[in-house]
Amino acid sequence: MSSDVKSNDNKPLNLLLIALAAVGGVLAIVSLFVYWVDICTVFSYSFFEIPYTMKATAIKVVEGSTDIPDDWHIYTPVIAGVCAILGTVIFAVSCFVRKGSRALAACVVILGVGCIVSALTFSAWTFDVTYDVPDEVGAAVNGLAAALAGGDIPTASAIITQLGLDPAVVLPQISSMPPEQMAATVAELQPGNTVVVGEMHVIDVVAIGYDLCLIGGVLVTIAGCIGVFRSKE
Repeated sequence: MSSDVKSNDNKPLNLLLIALAAVGGVLAIVSLFVYWVDICTVFSYSFFEIPYTMKATAIKVVEGSTDIPDDWHIYTPVIAGVCAILGTVIFAVSCFVRKGSRALAACVVILGVGCIVSALTFSAWTFDVTYDVPDEVGAAVNGLAAALAGGDIPTASAIITQLGLDPAVVLPQISSMPPEQMAATVAELQPGNTVVVGEMHVIDVVAIGYDLCLIGGVLVTIAGCIGVFRSKE
């Protein structure tokens, strides 16, 4: 009789904890399909201004650049979301079983922490941003170097304009560059070459998907911790 009363008394708490974990799981599911990063910036490379934009979910790049390294960090958003979702399912099961409920709740804590750690690992990622030199840009740079070497400023200005740059700004920059630096720039900006133009710190560009997943992981972890301590009683 007393065990039945105790079981009935636990029902409201069970429902509350399931709701808490369920919210975490739903947030984790939603986070997989919204932006994790939203990048819109410009990198300066020698006398070039190279735009770099990217909007990506946990699953794929939706818009903009795709020239990011195939690093293991790109999988951590999905891992984080899956951990939170699994934690929610296991927690719901643990609330309706007696034997092993504490062990299941402990698994939920591990999964919740795994979600948080995976999301934080993604945000701590830093990678090099590269630029693949198009044929037309490489040809224009070669033409610019030849025009400057011959003192043909009108042609140089026209090529700079063709590149989408302002001759009034770029020509003084080039004039102040040491000859060896200009030569190195021309050598790097050949058609088909790939050059590193900057460094991206993901923590500076994380978006709503990251926040939702992190909150979901925290909620699942809290529910699991309460489940562990409740099972001791």
